[in-house]
Amino acid sequence: MISPSQIRAGRSILNVKQSELAKAAGISLATLNNIERGVGDPRASTLDAIERALYRAGVSVEGDGISETLQFHKLARPSIYETFQASQRILESLGRESLLKVERVLFFVRRDRSSGNTEADDKGLRLCLMLEGRARSLLFDQVSFTFANGARTAESAGVLYAAYLTHGASLYHLETIQEDTTLASLRDAYEQLHEQDWIRMRHPKPLVDLIDDWDEKKGRFGDRDGHPMAQLLAVTEEAIVLEDDEPDLEEIDLGEIELREIDQEESEASESEPALIEEGEGEETSVKMTESEETPGDASSVDAEDSLEEPDEFEIEEFDVEVEDLNFEYSTVGSVADPETR
Repeated sequence: MISPSQIRAGRSILNVKQSELAKAAGISLATLNNIERGVGDPRASTLDAIERALYRAGVSVEGDGISETLQFHKLARPSIYETFQASQRILESLGRESLLKVERVLFFVRRDRSSGNTEADDKGLRLCLMLEGRARSLLFDQVSFTFANGARTAESAGVLYAAYLTHGASLYHLETIQEDTTLASLRDAYEQLHEQDWIRMRHPKPLVDLIDDWDEKKGRFGDRDGHPMAQLLAVTEEAIVLEDDEPDLEEIDLGEIELREIDQEESEASESEPALIEEGEGEETSVKMTESEETPGDASSVDAEDSLEEPDEFEIEEFDVEVEDLNFEYSTVGSVADPETR
């Protein structure tokens, strides 16, 4: 069970406030404040909620009564192949309450060599993205986002729409099609992508044209009320995303992003894919907290009692703007388990 010192250390690694961790864990700020100060006897379910929130942010904890260890995955490749569940995970990560604290969203198109697709085969192209956070990056390159049919267009446009709404001034893309990054290790894929020349994505057309036909999708779905393609057009064509500033969230009603079944005949053409929801291995930073030993030099060391500031007892953060959670609704998919369930 996670300890107060591990909670403080995990929060320090992520560089998040008490109020941010409390929201992510679904508990009150006062409760978290008391737990970190060792006040009271918290319920096991409360400690478990905090540990799950830290785990989703890349921090895993261990303890044997003698030493307490934290591992931080600075790089991660979520192994989510099913597009609906991947969309949910991406929207959660883009949200204001996410501990990832996204600073840049990088879109790119890669080839899919897993099925023996040739270079000239447009069906072998996949839309991918990387979320770069304050202390951690997530590479979503194993999911098959495409514009192949109505349902897939809704999913892909929905992800783009959410990215423009939440991080419109921090979107970038690559102008060329990349080789299959999934064939490389996580570190190699990350370094390969970072060597490329990223361009500010002021409009999604150049990106979509790499994988499909923006004008064709715009003409087909752009006038359908509630369709994510129509919503994407609204934020891009009307220039809600400013040149140098984040969009004014007070003027944007996020509501719900709906993924509806646009064409049943087309949806039936969608391939069935396995849904493996385990997070791939990433670059780890180990943090050990012991009474008499220090962590070896290649790991970040945090003394839970001395090096972390004592949390302010009345640390309260107020927001002038409340933004609703972004959620997908897709009529052809039943209930989906939480992708972060351990």
